[in-house]
Amino acid sequence: MSIGFNRVLSQLELSEIRSINTGLASYRLLDPSRPWFLLGVDGKWDIMAIKSISKSTDWDQKVGLLSIRHGTIDAEIEGWNEGAFMIRCESHERERIAPFVADLCTRLDPNDPVDSALRIIDEWSDLWNRIKGPLGLESQRGLIGELLCLKSMIKSIGNKAIRYWTGPTRAPQDFIAETWRVEVKTIGTKIARPKISSLDQLLPSDEYSLHLILMSIKDGTEFSLNDLVEQIRHILSDHDAFEDLLFQVGYYTKHVAHYTRKYDFTEATYYEITSDSNVLHSGMFSRGIPAIERLEWVLRSEELPFTRLPEDFWSTL
Repeated sequence: MSIGFNRVLSQLELSEIRSINTGLASYRLLDPSRPWFLLGVDGKWDIMAIKSISKSTDWDQKVGLLSIRHGTIDAEIEGWNEGAFMIRCESHERERIAPFVADLCTRLDPNDPVDSALRIIDEWSDLWNRIKGPLGLESQRGLIGELLCLKSMIKSIGNKAIRYWTGPTRAPQDFIAETWRVEVKTIGTKIARPKISSLDQLLPSDEYSLHLILMSIKDGTEFSLNDLVEQIRHILSDHDAFEDLLFQVGYYTKHVAHYTRKYDFTEATYYEITSDSNVLHSGMFSRGIPAIERLEWVLRSEELPFTRLPEDFWSTL
């Protein structure tokens, strides 16, 4: 089960109050089902502690936000006397790193605590490096297409739709379920040339159906990116997962003034990708190509038989 970043903030606030009152470090379990992970505050630092037996080290800067060390935690907590792997950041960065903390606690492997934690830190380091400023226009439009689909999906199948939105997590497709996957491309009103960002994005499989949706928008008056975000917040009963995903995609409240441009929705079309589809994917190669680290290609959408997306599309997958 995933952990909402609001729980991270509330637990840190409680630890901070206790630390201020006692002058000592204060740690709490973020999730009782994950007893190997503690969250605490020590002075100006927010600290994540992961149970691990290792030789003590000094604090070492890992990325711009985070420092790491091995050692014992500065608190008397039963079962933690053999040591921990600790990650810290300054408390004024709390809201920025809360989704990372929730993700770390959720995905950490207690049998391989240090290496799994470092892998997750590296993933988030890439994300932080990519989203220092407001989203560019192309990224905004891409997010608009995904949110239009998410909004339609929520109306069709309810609040559980949020669990299928994987675009912000750098998954191969934008929406993933056990038996189906959907990739969304936002296009204009002219002949579409959507960019396909990897050889796995349109990779067909016998295990799931794969659909490519083209969301066509144009400059207009109907909605902005901010409007879509607020509309989805209004219809979702649980905001935590949605806010986590918005953070991961790079949509920050401090940047909303950059996202007021208005658009009109034109149409949505789709095409099911199968093994017979004339598209480029990794399954077409008999072996890997180590010299190619990343490959992006452009789809001539008129070469595929796209049809209008039916209103009941999401409920019939």
